[in-house]
Amino acid sequence: MQIDPIRLKNLRESKGWSRAQLAERSRISPRQIARLEGTAAATGKVRERTAAELAKALGVEPGVLTGEKPMPASNLSLEDERGVSRQVSARLLPEAGLACALIKRRYGVGLTTLVNAAPLMFVLLAEGSFVWRRERASLATEEAVRLKDSGLGHRGFLLAVAHASDAVREEEESIRQRDLFGEKLFDDDNIHDGFDEGYFRDTGNPFADYLRDLARKVDNSDIVDVWEERVFEHGPLKSFPKFSICNGDLDRFTGGNEKINFALRMGWLRIAHIPEELEADEAAQERREWVEDQYENQLPAEAKESIGKLLALKLDLAESEGEETVQ
Repeated sequence: MQIDPIRLKNLRESKGWSRAQLAERSRISPRQIARLEGTAAATGKVRERTAAELAKALGVEPGVLTGEKPMPASNLSLEDERGVSRQVSARLLPEAGLACALIKRRYGVGLTTLVNAAPLMFVLLAEGSFVWRRERASLATEEAVRLKDSGLGHRGFLLAVAHASDAVREEEESIRQRDLFGEKLFDDDNIHDGFDEGYFRDTGNPFADYLRDLARKVDNSDIVDVWEERVFEHGPLKSFPKFSICNGDLDRFTGGNEKINFALRMGWLRIAHIPEELEADEAAQERREWVEDQYENQLPAEAKESIGKLLALKLDLAESEGEETVQ
């Protein structure tokens, strides 16, 4: 019986286990698990009992390890402070999976920690956005009062003050209702003349603007790049600004190979599949050769065709933007 090394490593890491932890649960030695996760296909040959013990520990049938049966649906396996494992169903987008892998490389924080820390980080961001919005509303009020007291009696100035005051009241009510994405500001009853020029559903909202402001303060697109003009219109990140994480780290990891970067972002290749001995900085050349080999020999033809089209589109967009700049 032959175990697929990538599947074994994938299943182990999806549970957040080290090789030692899997060894403890399966009664298979860490050294043998390391050998089974090696790159040579021949090293995956094991007795049926070994495959059965590993499969039992991982909660799958032996056929999943050999490739005869499909991989289970993506679940996150987390352990609480008592060591009790809990399955958490979650739809992890390909780029989010890549981001988690890059975060682990940059900060040493794994998926289990990220998921458990997510509630804290999200609450801080959400409440931080409300503080940020209150400060901006207060500033708008101050400016409206200054305009009103300026002595400029033209009707246009008075209308501007009235509109600003109305907008501030709507913003304060939105914040009071914990309206994170400003959806109540889009209600027809709340929009006065001209207000709908401030936000469009496919480009922005108050929370997206707050995250963009934070990204501008970091001021390093190699670490975090948040798009200024687009938000996700569908899926689990609906209303969040489009973003990419750790671009510089990804380029250093792949040697800046754009086709491989695309394959990783789309989930056709995964950093988790890369043998551990190739992840060190000193193994950069060997790692890039291994990844390029996986791209050429393991990626389906349709995936490579899609990447080619995406790269061509990116080049066309860059050329058209260059022409507009020249003009």
